[in-house]
Amino acid sequence: MSISSIDDLDEPAKLASRNSLDKTGKFVLDEIYNCPDPRPYFTTLRGLDYLIPQLAKPAFLNVMEAYKETKGVASAKLVDLGCSYGINAALLKYDMDLQELYDLYGTERVEDLDRRELIERDRKIFNEHTEDNSLEIVGVDAAPKAAAYAEEVEIIDETVVGDFEQESFSAKQQDCLDDTDLVISTGCVGYISEKTIEKVVAASHSRQPWMAHYVLRMFSFEPIKDALAELGYVTAKGTKAVRQRKFASKLEQEQVLDRLIDMGLDPSGFETEGWYYADLYVARPVADTALVPSSDLISH
Repeated sequence: MSISSIDDLDEPAKLASRNSLDKTGKFVLDEIYNCPDPRPYFTTLRGLDYLIPQLAKPAFLNVMEAYKETKGVASAKLVDLGCSYGINAALLKYDMDLQELYDLYGTERVEDLDRRELIERDRKIFNEHTEDNSLEIVGVDAAPKAAAYAEEVEIIDETVVGDFEQESFSAKQQDCLDDTDLVISTGCVGYISEKTIEKVVAASHSRQPWMAHYVLRMFSFEPIKDALAELGYVTAKGTKAVRQRKFASKLEQEQVLDRLIDMGLDPSGFETEGWYYADLYVARPVADTALVPSSDLISH
């Protein structure tokens, strides 16, 4: 496939036009992932119709409820890998939707607020929402500013910050991850590998958490699936891929299409339509798979 130049960027990509492509073919948007507050993140991704946290919400809730029913527990501890500014936590623990978050952070009425004023406003807003007190959420991310915002607003109960592809969890971080029930992610697989996943499982100590990961089709889940199998897990793949966001440009799309074809995947009807697509992978210890059929967890 021919590759367009940066001059051929589509309108949404003008927000990211000074960025380069990373080795996977995606635009590098690092500058929005570690800001003092979420406004640049939501302003940029709104222009790209980023929506996977909303589409993932029903599946995550379904897996969590199945876990609680299977284990006979009323509460659960969830670890969100790549938690960013607490988007999944806002949707799951406070029953918000993604459009609400876009409206909170991506409008002119918040442009003049400083960080402290924004935090105070957000705390008030989240306090007015019904909180699911049966759900404890620990966020894991390599972006300290984003994680700090989520914790200061109290969207997330605790955060664990670091590059765990390279680092090990400290004793304090392991304490945060102890007794994890469910591990989720909506886009960090491909940037984290089985190295991080294995460390999270080890840190949970007394139990093997269930997992539900949405993974872009351009990234293989096989290395993580194989590593989890060594730990006694069985992984089931979802029945339907979901949209993540629009491509920022023709350049980005063509790079990703080339990558998919090199992987032996047919992008027809998926990425050829102008969107990234992601598959759901649910992983559970072998003993638990007999209690709830995988088909009940992967069809949402």
